[in-house]
Amino acid sequence: MAPTLPTNVQYAIAQHLVADFRDLNSRRSESRETAREFEVALSTLLSLRLTCKHLSDAEIIKSAIFEEIVFQSTKDSVRRVHNTRQLALIAPFVHKVTFLPSPFFVEISLLDFRKLLERLHHYKLPQHCKRHIRMFWGGSVPTTDDGVQKAYTEHQRRGMRDANLLRSGELSCFWAITLPQFPRAAHFHLSSLMGRHPLHPCYDGCGKSCCTDCEDSALLLRNKSLLADDWLPMVAVQSLVSSGVLIQTFPVDSELAHTLGICVWNSLSWSNLNLSQAQRFELTSPGFSDSLLSPEPAIRSSLASRSLLYIFLKFLDNIEEVSINVRVDLPTLTLPFNRIYHSSFPRLVSMQIGGCLISLPWLVSLMAESPKLRTLHLRYCSPMGPKQPGGLGWKMLFDAIRYHPKPLRVNLDEICLDDWDWFSIDMDYGGATFDHDSKKLSWNWCKTEFALYLANRGPWTDTMELHWVTDWNNHQQN
Repeated sequence: MAPTLPTNVQYAIAQHLVADFRDLNSRRSESRETAREFEVALSTLLSLRLTCKHLSDAEIIKSAIFEEIVFQSTKDSVRRVHNTRQLALIAPFVHKVTFLPSPFFVEISLLDFRKLLERLHHYKLPQHCKRHIRMFWGGSVPTTDDGVQKAYTEHQRRGMRDANLLRSGELSCFWAITLPQFPRAAHFHLSSLMGRHPLHPCYDGCGKSCCTDCEDSALLLRNKSLLADDWLPMVAVQSLVSSGVLIQTFPVDSELAHTLGICVWNSLSWSNLNLSQAQRFELTSPGFSDSLLSPEPAIRSSLASRSLLYIFLKFLDNIEEVSINVRVDLPTLTLPFNRIYHSSFPRLVSMQIGGCLISLPWLVSLMAESPKLRTLHLRYCSPMGPKQPGGLGWKMLFDAIRYHPKPLRVNLDEICLDDWDWFSIDMDYGGATFDHDSKKLSWNWCKTEFALYLANRGPWTDTMELHWVTDWNNHQQN
């Protein structure tokens, strides 16, 4: 019989594995490699529970692997949750519930389905693809006409079944009954299928495209899954209202903001949704380049802004954190949303915005009326009009940073100056470092001066005026 490690040593090992697991979980969208490492870490913890008697019921492990539960709008998901006899043992460790649409949809032709199968690479498939292939196709992708036809017929059958589950009200009732069984769950995520679909060979939640065929698959899946995405928020909101659960965070995938109809946000369920305890507004990007998915980005931006307005208005009273992170090749989503232009956020502590067109006067006004603001992070954003006063807008923003009543942690990452110029600033409560890819030689002469200005320890110089105001206005006029 093999020697057994002392219990305290086993527990120390578990602590290190859980720490690695949590770290990888927070970073798994960064790359395919990180996503794979996360899968390995999860499998290791699951195996540890089965092989070590002292760790089978260790709370440190259960609190990590059962922290999030996924409610997918499928008959199979309902059956799994319903048949989980030990749900009561898992429930105390669940803190987050993610609502995910069904991967089966009827709005796809046999020809398009065949194209998806042909584009599935037979090497280095992400885990979500492997699981689907193993579960539904016996471990290999169908290649014969008969095999493809059978797979398509089964896909359609499941799609119709899951659509009926959504529309009948059965799923809403089931979720409403189940949610109160998780007493510590206060974080609820409306997730789209993008990056998580089992026929997506290229993303695995990390937004990395392998080839043109993969991008074509992403576009096809996005267009065909609209119906499932549209129904999910309505049913999820209904179940949250009926269950009466406490909601502290309510992140929404940016893809849902583009596809949702106003009927969702104008519904009685939405008006009754209690977000009085929610202090963080979060719009997440589901791990892909959003601009790949639509030939009409202006229309998508308009729909997104309108939908986001209805979400945002629910948070105004208590909001402390704003996080809007949209991955795009060219910013199109505009801020602010119409009816919040003159809104103030007295409790706002942190604002993080990525991939948006921003009205700098609005941002400056918001900073002035947010005395508790400590962190400002803008990533890949551009200024926009019609209220945008040219290069003076940047001077307005820098003044707002300089004269804010509290020192700020500022990170301006790849902020667009024009078609070929960008700048980055990292300033930690008074000290600044810079990264700037510019053809304007004047910048190299004023880095130190600019750092002193932002820290309120130096004046605005003629060189800085030339770089930020005169050159910018000339570019706008040209």
